[in-house]
Amino acid sequence: MTLSPENILLIGSILLFISIFASKSSGKFGIPSLLIFLIVGMLAGSEGIGNIHFDDPGLTQFPNLMLALGIDCIEIIFKYFEAVVENLLQFLTDKD
Repeated sequence: MTLSPENILLIGSILLFISIFASKSSGKFGIPSLLIFLIVGMLAGSEGIGNIHFDDPGLTQFPNLMLALGIDCIEIIFKYFEAVVENLLQFLTDKD
């Protein structure tokens, strides 16, 4: 199977669906979700039944960095928004 963008999207969505299903059902059996994700990853990897080979770890560094920076930016925006709303409410309710 060639790694076209469609195949990558298909494989990624199948793995995401399996992970979500396994995570939701792991709570019923008392198994930690991290263990379930590790097992799914091992089965999908090059030594498992998925036979997905990944030989370029540098490829994942940029998207992970962008995701981390994006999450940090969103967190900072929400903290500033919360502080502004808190100060605004304090200003509006303050009766001197």
